[in-house]
Amino acid sequence: MSLYALNSSKLTRLLLPVILGLGALNPLSLAVANSNEASLFEEIDAEAETRRLAAKYDDDKQRLSSAIQNTKDLIRKSQSKAYLPELYLRLAELYIEISRVSYMQVRLLQGPEADASDFSALESKNYKLQAVEIYQRILNVYPKFLERDKVHFYLAHEFKELAREEDMLAQYERLIEEHPTSPLAPEALLLTGDYYFGKAETKQSQDYYEQVIEYTGNPAAVIARYKLAWVHINLKDYKTAVALLVESIKDANTQKERDVDTYDGLDIRLESLVDLAFVYPDAYKDESPRHALEFFRELSWSRTSYITVLEKAASRLRVKQHWPRVLELYRELIKLENDPEQLIEYSHQLFDAYQKADDARQEALPGSEADIQMLVRALRLQSASIYIDEEVKQESEQIIEEYSRDIATSIHQKAKASNKQEDYERAALAYEAYLSWFDNNEHTLQMQLNLADSFYNSGDYFNAAIAYEKVTEQGGVQGEEQGDLLYSALHAYQASLKSPEPMNHLHTLQARSGLVATGRQYLASFPDSKYSRDVEFNIAWVRYDEGKFDEAILGFSEFLQKYPTGDTATAAVELVIDSYQITEDWQGLHEFTEMAAAIPQLPQAEKDNLNRLASAAQEKIVSSMTIAALDDWDNGADEMLKFANENPSAALGAQALGSLMALSQEKHDLRTLSKATDNLIVKAPQSESANTGVKMMIDASLKSGSFRMLQENLGLHAMLYPNEQDSKAFLYQSAKIQQQLGMNDAAIASFESYRKSYAPAGSELADVTLSIAETQINNGDEKDAVATLMDSRKQLSAAQRADIDALAGLLLVEQGNYQTAGLIAQSMAKNATGNSLTNRRLAQLQFNVSDASLKAYNSLNLSKGIDGAIVQQKTERLQQLSQSYQQVLNYQSPKWSAAALYRLAAINNEYASFLLNAPIPNELSDAEKQQYADLIAQQAAPYQQESENYQTAAKDLVERLGLLDKKLHNFGDGNSRVTAAIPVNSYNKGKAVSADTSITDEELYQLHQQLIANQSNETALLDLVHQYYLRGDLAQALLLATQYSQDASSGTQSRLMNIAGVVHFYQGNIEAAQAAFTQAIELTPSNLNAIANLASLYAEYDATTQAQQGFAKLPADWQVPLPKYACINLVAKHYNNFKQTTQSSEVAGL
Repeated sequence: MSLYALNSSKLTRLLLPVILGLGALNPLSLAVANSNEASLFEEIDAEAETRRLAAKYDDDKQRLSSAIQNTKDLIRKSQSKAYLPELYLRLAELYIEISRVSYMQVRLLQGPEADASDFSALESKNYKLQAVEIYQRILNVYPKFLERDKVHFYLAHEFKELAREEDMLAQYERLIEEHPTSPLAPEALLLTGDYYFGKAETKQSQDYYEQVIEYTGNPAAVIARYKLAWVHINLKDYKTAVALLVESIKDANTQKERDVDTYDGLDIRLESLVDLAFVYPDAYKDESPRHALEFFRELSWSRTSYITVLEKAASRLRVKQHWPRVLELYRELIKLENDPEQLIEYSHQLFDAYQKADDARQEALPGSEADIQMLVRALRLQSASIYIDEEVKQESEQIIEEYSRDIATSIHQKAKASNKQEDYERAALAYEAYLSWFDNNEHTLQMQLNLADSFYNSGDYFNAAIAYEKVTEQGGVQGEEQGDLLYSALHAYQASLKSPEPMNHLHTLQARSGLVATGRQYLASFPDSKYSRDVEFNIAWVRYDEGKFDEAILGFSEFLQKYPTGDTATAAVELVIDSYQITEDWQGLHEFTEMAAAIPQLPQAEKDNLNRLASAAQEKIVSSMTIAALDDWDNGADEMLKFANENPSAALGAQALGSLMALSQEKHDLRTLSKATDNLIVKAPQSESANTGVKMMIDASLKSGSFRMLQENLGLHAMLYPNEQDSKAFLYQSAKIQQQLGMNDAAIASFESYRKSYAPAGSELADVTLSIAETQINNGDEKDAVATLMDSRKQLSAAQRADIDALAGLLLVEQGNYQTAGLIAQSMAKNATGNSLTNRRLAQLQFNVSDASLKAYNSLNLSKGIDGAIVQQKTERLQQLSQSYQQVLNYQSPKWSAAALYRLAAINNEYASFLLNAPIPNELSDAEKQQYADLIAQQAAPYQQESENYQTAAKDLVERLGLLDKKLHNFGDGNSRVTAAIPVNSYNKGKAVSADTSITDEELYQLHQQLIANQSNETALLDLVHQYYLRGDLAQALLLATQYSQDASSGTQSRLMNIAGVVHFYQGNIEAAQAAFTQAIELTPSNLNAIANLASLYAEYDATTQAQQGFAKLPADWQVPLPKYACINLVAKHYNNFKQTTQSSEVAGL
């Protein structure tokens, strides 16, 4: 009966005490429900209990009969009352209840064999019929009764019990049709579906169940989903069935209590889980054996439910003969179960599945080694049980012994067939599990042998050795068989110690002691065995492996006396030598080599090796000295230098120096590294160690920032090892650094050596030639520079010699060879390059060549009267000069573009003056003279205007680009020739500090050391630049500032660029100084020293606006810094002038 049906109306609840007379009777408190009154632990008298129940049923019938009569009386009195239909409904319910009591009486008297569905002979049938009549009366007479859905539902239920199925269906259909929103509608649909399901009418039942499911949250929907799953099972749609059953298990409503007719008390969740076990084999045919465990474990909510479903699934899979899956399920059940009897039963099932899986050639073996552990666990629990007879225990043990042995040997056979390590590992696990329980029966010895064999073949040599030894301890093994087993144990111990897979410390100790003890036992028992030699060797080897080198030396020495030939003898010699070397017993090594070399049977090759080792033993002293030096570096390094210089063996001395160099590099000791390298070069200049030493010096020089030492070692390497791959680059780099350091003679010599040794060609030849010529110019050898350039020019193409021609042309101009210079300029008119220095040279060359014609142009005048030929000549030269100076602009050199613009202004002004100063003919009248003068002025005016335009453009360019050159304003003087220095990369070495001084000067040396240790040490870098500046080595300071600033922070880069600008200034390279100060400010706009320096440059070169803008950025309290490297010597003068001017302006303003 549904929960809804049991809820009476308020009126009925009020009237029940009156109807029943003795208080409310719970309809469910019938005799069956009261059967639980007797205690579970109380012995009940069956006859007395029958009499008690019979009396109770009689009492219940009397009370129900009285209630029926009372209800009828109340109905007669309530014919006009609104609650009359409810009274009829209650009367029908009372008839149903008395029908049930009457049925229980008959069942009590007839016994369990009474037919529950045969009401023809029962009194209860009449009561039911009367209830049916009342239900029908309510439906017929009271069409507006609010609980008609209940009446249809109850009536259908009674028709069902009366076996009137068509009438039952009719009532359910009317309920569904007339009361679709009734809480009883889904239950009616469910029961209708059940009817068709029982008739195997699948389509109809599916339709009804699916309608029920739409009633979400209704108890009937839970049941319908479960029944729908069975519909799909019958349709062989197993996947859908599984999905529905899983949903039934996971749905929270499944666990709620429900009162659905015929389903009261049914655990849908458990039923769904169990039914999943039934359908699983069909739904998941191709899944792995472990899939079922994961599947059911996820769905189970308790250990009990998990065991239940696994048992059902195992039974179902047995039917389907899915033996690998059956194995996995019984393995899991054995893990979960603790009851000994149940474990034994599972064990039988497990072995049965194992055999059938193996017979069917399925993959049953994976994991089967663990099955033996499970079987043994079952025996352990059974053995501890006091509820199982000893005879049963013995029988179970015998059966499981056979099971376990069969499984273990089967795994072993498969391992032998496959010869795979993992299969032998499983066999070893299986035998271990077997022997953990069955350690004393007729099969034990063979199982132990099999275990040892499995361990060995699986690579577990340590346990194999233990197993072999254990077998030898058995009483049944003697003689040759015992010897074989002992040797197998020895072999396994040795293999375990030499295995690439490391053992733990305890096992290593056990293996070593086991090998020695077993070896001695073997030698004592079988002294004449063919394996005795190997056994003795291995005993000595163990001592070596243990680090007991004295014992190892003794053992191997004795071995050599007995067995002086063969591979093992050679190995013994090598191990003895190694033992002496490890212990650093050089004297012992020397004595051993003499002893071993005297053995007649020892091969000559081995004797030769021993003689070499005798000499090498002395060299090991170097190693000990090296270690001593590490402990006390100052004294140790001196000792090694002394040893190297005094030792008569050059090779040994070289070896000592080589070690000292490596240590020096590691210690960042540039002094010792330099000494060791110098000594080694003297002692063995062509040795690999000397080569390495020079490279170490190169590396150390580079890291420390000692460019003078760097160029020296680069050149040294190139000289000593000219055929090495790096030597060419080293020589070139040495020359370039010498050039940058102002070491002109050395640089020229290095470049010439490079050109002679490596015969450069093309652009490489051009680069070397330019470097030589520039260095010669810096050295004051302009003639040599011209010769150098002109000589190489012949070997280069026009494009390759562009830089060379530009520089050569300038030099030729300086020498007065305008003709050749002009030809070069003319040939390069269209060869502007991307190289700013080359373009600057070309611009200067073009300007100077143009200036060569300027004097002749200026000298043409009309002082002697109008001369048409002179006018034509002047005009043509103006055009030529204009074109020539315009060509200067094409090279885009700021300075020479400004100079050319000034020149263009000058030649146009000169032409205007040429016209204006022409004499007026005397024969003209005054009026005609004035008219003539006006005409001349008109003709001169365009040239004057052109001159003014060029002049303005030149001034704008100078101001806009901040060109710092006081000579530029003179370029407008057309009557004077302007000269300028030839633009080359000039390097003023200042006061050079030698490479040795950078080591001997303690302050410099410590800073270099700091840079070697950490090239990111910006403080050390700045200090080193400052110190070189203060010592007057401007070139070294400049190289450090420019070459080492790239990886520094922006603040440090800015400070370094400021110092570089100061150095450029004192070297006379104003443009480079300006660029460096500008870069410093760009890196750190707050670099006040750089701002002051740049402003002072502008002031010095009359760029007043830029100067004032710069000085204005300085704080009012800024003072000129004291360090000489911070600011140029112009700052104080120009900054004070700026402040005075500013103060004067402020006073004037007041």
